[in-house]
Amino acid sequence: MLEVEQEILNTIITQIEKQLLYNKMIDQNRINDRDYVLNILKNNINEIMDICSWTFDYNDTLVSGIKNELENDRKISAIILAGTYLEHILNSFYVNILSFKFDFSNTYINDAIKASSIIDKISWFFELVTRNTFNKALYQEIKKINSIRNQLVHYKPIGTDINTFFDNNQVYKNIDQISLTLVSTLDSISIYLTEIEKSVLINEK
Repeated sequence: MLEVEQEILNTIITQIEKQLLYNKMIDQNRINDRDYVLNILKNNINEIMDICSWTFDYNDTLVSGIKNELENDRKISAIILAGTYLEHILNSFYVNILSFKFDFSNTYINDAIKASSIIDKISWFFELVTRNTFNKALYQEIKKINSIRNQLVHYKPIGTDINTFFDNNQVYKNIDQISLTLVSTLDSISIYLTEIEKSVLINEK
């Protein structure tokens, strides 16, 4: 099997295992027993696909939109969509973990997530919930994407047109730089969060 195909397969399997843990369909102490896991998958395939389908569909739609914007040289809208994607995967990450670890109501969890900025979610809030420090390289990438996204979304006229504003602040240069590796960066962040999430679920007693 080609390396890229193996990586895709591993990502999908990890996502499915994560959902099995959340739904208490699998013994967390046997998560590395491949025969056991495959047997669970075989016996519950329809229910598992129902559980996983919405997450895959929504994430895929956002990523496809980002790729399409980049392919058509619409880098600004690609970065705005990337900001939405980051918010989505981080919020889903916290909804899943908080609901699994604590006996909190959905309202309480959603209020806590809404009250936290994207920087909170990759710094102190992340450390509090997971007992891990967020990957430094990915932390910096998220900060850059979020900063550019905020400048684009919250642009306010200051007596000049938006293109001149961007030139003066070198925002376009940053947009070009980020766009070159945007999709691979988002993939790395998604894989990292999935690995952390799975680790928290397995180690939580």
